[in-house]
Amino acid sequence: MVGYAWVPQTVKTSGETELFVIPTVGLDYTYTFSPHFAIGLINDLELSRYLVKDGEDFLERNNKYIGAVVAIYKPHEILGIYTGPGIEIDQHESFPLIKMGFEFSKHFEEGWAVGTGLSIDVNELYETISFGIFISRMW
Repeated sequence: MVGYAWVPQTVKTSGETELFVIPTVGLDYTYTFSPHFAIGLINDLELSRYLVKDGEDFLERNNKYIGAVVAIYKPHEILGIYTGPGIEIDQHESFPLIKMGFEFSKHFEEGWAVGTGLSIDVNELYETISFGIFISRMW
């Protein structure tokens, strides 16, 4: 997966709010139980350094990793909805989080698919909203 993330609480060192888009890459693994249910392991890496406002203080984030185990419900073959617990790891501080999202995919011959997805990670201090496109292969 490749995409972009946005943290609404991102600020400049002066304390002013800043619209900051963060490049993201990911590698996910999904195990499908049935046509409607699966479990997934999501691994994302944000490729940037930024500040998040934490009350009166600032929290620095630098190339943070997000990992989550999610339950996936597929009401239709092109739509997947997921949620589950995870962790955000950074050299400065780590947080537990909840990851929620959905994705649309188009399947092709021999198990290949392309798609797009939107997710939100919610931790105790802030949220991260991510959008990406992906290529997948079913075995």
